[in-house]
Amino acid sequence: MNLQEVVSVVDAKVREMNNIDMDDTDLSYSTNLLEEGYIDSMGLIKLVTEIEDHFRMKFSNADFLRTDFATIEGISSIIDGKLSADSF
Repeated sequence: MNLQEVVSVVDAKVREMNNIDMDDTDLSYSTNLLEEGYIDSMGLIKLVTEIEDHFRMKFSNADFLRTDFATIEGISSIIDGKLSADSF
């Protein structure tokens, strides 16, 4: 799975879990999901669980501290790095 495919899955999960319409053009891959109110702390926990189950991977404590963890693009980049590391 390449990065763009990961981004598409994460975007779809964020939108589905939070009832965000596909027509909502204010939500971009670089939007801070927490600061812009698209997701709250409980929603983030649910999203993390869904993502970990879908990709069969686990986020580390260090991942949660990354500033880019709050965006679709950032979360996807972290996942892509983990999936790439697992394939070696």
